[in-house]
Amino acid sequence: MGVALFLFSRSAHAEVIVNEVAWMGSIINSSSDANAEWIELKNTGSENVDVSGWILVAGDGTPNILFSSQCTNLVIDAGSLFLLERTDDESVPGILADCIYTGALGNTGENLTLKNASGGTVQFLNFSVAWSAGDNATKETMQWNGSSWVTAAPTPKTANEAESSSPPPASSDDTGSADTGGIVREGGGGFAFSSANAVESKKIKIQITTKMFAFAGNPLSFEAITYGHNGERLYNGKYFWNFGDGDFREAQMNNKEKFTHTYFYPGDYVVSVEYYLNGYSDIPEASEKIAIKIIGADIVISNTGDEKDFFVELTNNGAYEADISRWILSNSGQNFFFPKNTILGSKKKITLSSKITNFSIADKNNLKLLNSEGNVIFDYASSLMSAAPVVVPIKEKALPQAPVQIKREVSADKLPVEPFKDENEKKPESEKPAPALNLAASVVESDAGENNSSISYMPVVISTILIGTSAGAVYFIRQRKILPEAGSDFKILDE
Repeated sequence: MGVALFLFSRSAHAEVIVNEVAWMGSIINSSSDANAEWIELKNTGSENVDVSGWILVAGDGTPNILFSSQCTNLVIDAGSLFLLERTDDESVPGILADCIYTGALGNTGENLTLKNASGGTVQFLNFSVAWSAGDNATKETMQWNGSSWVTAAPTPKTANEAESSSPPPASSDDTGSADTGGIVREGGGGFAFSSANAVESKKIKIQITTKMFAFAGNPLSFEAITYGHNGERLYNGKYFWNFGDGDFREAQMNNKEKFTHTYFYPGDYVVSVEYYLNGYSDIPEASEKIAIKIIGADIVISNTGDEKDFFVELTNNGAYEADISRWILSNSGQNFFFPKNTILGSKKKITLSSKITNFSIADKNNLKLLNSEGNVIFDYASSLMSAAPVVVPIKEKALPQAPVQIKREVSADKLPVEPFKDENEKKPESEKPAPALNLAASVVESDAGENNSSISYMPVVISTILIGTSAGAVYFIRQRKILPEAGSDFKILDE
């Protein structure tokens, strides 16, 4: 059985612990449902606790519960219980869940780590060998009664069976020298208990300290703390880290323990570390792994003020709260550095006064937001350009081509002589002259552009030939048919 130990702080501040685990599922509508798992937390302290940014993750990465994005309630009142249900709100019928998560707990055991928003370990449960309590057949849950883990009927959002209200006996070791395989509380120890059902395991153990999610391109701090067979801190040996993104690190323990690693792309990564007591050994004495979620930064300069009141507004459009400590607001000639512990919540805004940044309206078009590594996250000038309305020129309609003009060129000797007729005399339809057209027709220069293909002139040329031919035929026929008598088709005019 896994070892279950608590380490509590002596002070009376708020404490959040895992209080009950239904790792085996529940009885739903009189039927056993292995998927209806749930976990209950308890605030044992005297102050309310805001769990925004907190994470509860299993050693194999499933489940990986991100409170800020998966919980509807982010405050645990003093002395209150907090219910996390798997998949939907039907895992515990009739009781409203504070958080809905995905991912199954293994029936053979799990490591569970509860971390706060700064990445510090609030609680570590080591049940990788087996759960200390709970029954898969009866669906009785594993419950903390104040001194040990017990198997009892489920008590979601109510006090556990035989729960002890008396404080545990104090340990003489404030450094947390007790075996940390069960539950570890950040900040050292003060009190320790051992499960009555657990058999102590004398193994070397590693605890990884880091944030469970971070931005791509931002350095992420890592630290491994190793405990010996009797719970003592170990300071000699070698670590081998695998960051899950193709990169690794070997480090001697006598070097600086904390270091950083940067993930360049969003994704879910599994980080593992192995500890070698002998630096030349190929077999590790202990190993541990955790799951880390890397997200893309979606923080923008969403607005700025005017000349009278110039402010800079930032908006976090992402689904997670963002730690923008040591980020930079720059205008190419001046930088404003965000102080440590600057947190911007999901879908929240922050407005910076010019009295703090010392920026003015003259800096507006040069503002850039950079992360702590100096990488540009957002360029305000580029956003203004992309947001400007695009003026699409209206394409002018092509003017219709001018009609081809026909210039008639008729020689004087071929002009028809108009016969003398009485103006009042009605002309029969057969004698009405047809319109005179000349066979010799030329195309007058049109407005068509030089780019027009020569093929476009073909219909005009063909039409001209046909019209000219027809006109000539009509004229010839009329000359043969209408022959005026001699002398009757002239009229003498006095000069």
